[in-house]
Amino acid sequence: VTNIASALSYLHQLRPPIIHGDLHARNILIDISGNGLLSDFGLSRFKHEHEVTRTATNITEGGKYRYMAPELLSSSPSHKFRTTPASDCYAFAMTILELATLQKPFAEFDNERAAFSAAEGGVRPERPGLGAFSSLNEQQVDLLWALLTEMWEQDPSKRPNMYHVNCCLVDILCISPLIRRASFEKS
Repeated sequence: VTNIASALSYLHQLRPPIIHGDLHARNILIDISGNGLLSDFGLSRFKHEHEVTRTATNITEGGKYRYMAPELLSSSPSHKFRTTPASDCYAFAMTILELATLQKPFAEFDNERAAFSAAEGGVRPERPGLGAFSSLNEQQVDLLWALLTEMWEQDPSKRPNMYHVNCCLVDILCISPLIRRASFEKS
């Protein structure tokens, strides 16, 4: 996961920043050396001073509701939304959870829209037991869960930037050098 965090950090620090906009586990490839690679930039956008806006229709054609930050859609027909580094951060938190548990975020909901409605209302995934994070020790799980909680804050301005996320993930995973390799073998 640190490879993906590093890639997002790099993209978000470009001027103008590049926003992936469709981050989930299916858009992460693993190379022969076990490195995570970010793929499918079909919904990516440059973030300019006047941000690109899109309608609810064209984001849901490719984006996945379970990974979407709550601010991206609204019930108001005139609502326009903008993908941002903060919305990528939210989606990455959901992706990390999926990679750890091997279940989609909000697996208890049968359809995508119901999952998004729950997130829009402030619901977040429940913390799974330690077994879901089999390659992590208890201290690492506590630190990772605290980071995920920051990353899916309801208020996008309170989410950390991807540089911070990357640094935290490296610190968490460095507690045990076997973690990086074990997490890729599990996937």
